[in-house]
Amino acid sequence: MSGNTIYRAALMAASFTLVSVVSTKADSDTDPATNVSYTLTSSFVPDSTNTFDVTLTIDASHFLTPDGTTTGFLSALAIQFPGTNAVVLLNAPGGLDLWGNQNLTPNGACDYSTINGLGGGFTCIANTSPNTAGAVPAKLTFAFGVTEPVLNSSANIFALYAETSNGAGLIAGDTIIGETPVTSIPIQNTNSGGGTGGSGGGGGGGGTPVPEPGVLTLLSIGLVALAVFHRALRALPKASSI
Repeated sequence: MSGNTIYRAALMAASFTLVSVVSTKADSDTDPATNVSYTLTSSFVPDSTNTFDVTLTIDASHFLTPDGTTTGFLSALAIQFPGTNAVVLLNAPGGLDLWGNQNLTPNGACDYSTINGLGGGFTCIANTSPNTAGAVPAKLTFAFGVTEPVLNSSANIFALYAETSNGAGLIAGDTIIGETPVTSIPIQNTNSGGGTGGSGGGGGGGGTPVPEPGVLTLLSIGLVALAVFHRALRALPKASSI
């Protein structure tokens, strides 16, 4: 094989590697305190009543708290869609009857002072199961119906993890094992290849995928390595062969 052939093959492989790095999208947010990631998705297409379906996927497959705790329950989930309070829980792990509403009793974890202090606009869903739903580590999926003229491109979430589901009463401080603070999560547009939906999102057409910070570092390193590799190969005798 000639030196030129080796050079072209190596250059093509490096180029494909860089393209792969650039195409990586930031499509979820991970809470470093619990090692749980959160992803929101929607088609950004409303029904006749301007209600949008939004899915929240909580990936707690590798749940881990700073003190080393690896098991527990999602005790309460609070979510805020800016611009509307008309939010209905459509689906939840184990069924809707295992997850209470902030307007029902027992409120359970939704009476916890931290959640009460989140302010207006948050819909709090308490785990009212007898330790049968919301166990972590696991992947947990929730579906919401959000009624508003235009669905915003992000929503705010807050999550509370405890030793037990704690749905039937107030949470004692010693049962809490982790909290994901209020975090803004982009809503990925499933009609546009996973890009973030725009503020005019009723008809789709999401934004451009954005590389994660770590990806940008890898891209820079890759470009430098490619340039060095290019110069080294050009220095090889063109007629060399094996």
